[in-house]
Amino acid sequence: MRDRVRWSERPYGGWPAARARGRDDEVKGFVHTLVCPACHAILQDNTWFVDEERYGQLDGRSGVWPTLCPGCLRVARGTYKGEVILRSRLLVLSKSAALDLISNEEERARCNDPLSRLTAVEDYGDEIKVLTTTPVLAERIGRAFRRVYEGQLEIQDAAPQDVHRVRWHR
Repeated sequence: MRDRVRWSERPYGGWPAARARGRDDEVKGFVHTLVCPACHAILQDNTWFVDEERYGQLDGRSGVWPTLCPGCLRVARGTYKGEVILRSRLLVLSKSAALDLISNEEERARCNDPLSRLTAVEDYGDEIKVLTTTPVLAERIGRAFRRVYEGQLEIQDAAPQDVHRVRWHR
């Protein structure tokens, strides 16, 4: 029993390898900054944000750790929290305009929340299925289609662990 080391008995508490090294930045009280190399999002003070100029300054500096943000992780894993189904014969005629509208709404949503991303966009002719990482982005896309193309919009709120469904048709 004496040869076993319990978690609380480790030197410095916590992970032994990380704490035993005695990193200089921990001694100085430096708080680490995380940057996402895929989308250039930055985590500082427990908040993810996008600032290209700041990313350019931080990239490669000591104390800055490259890691995928939660939005990029959801895209890589294929998980989604919002589903948008757009159905209309009008989509066949204006497919590129509809896809541009979806892309523009994603860019606008990323300004407020960098975790709002498109997971997948599937084209079925007169129907487009869009999967999003956040329910807010799904609603934004649905409301944008109602604003631009008019039509009927149905929003189905989901339970906390389920998918938020938005349907638009004309």
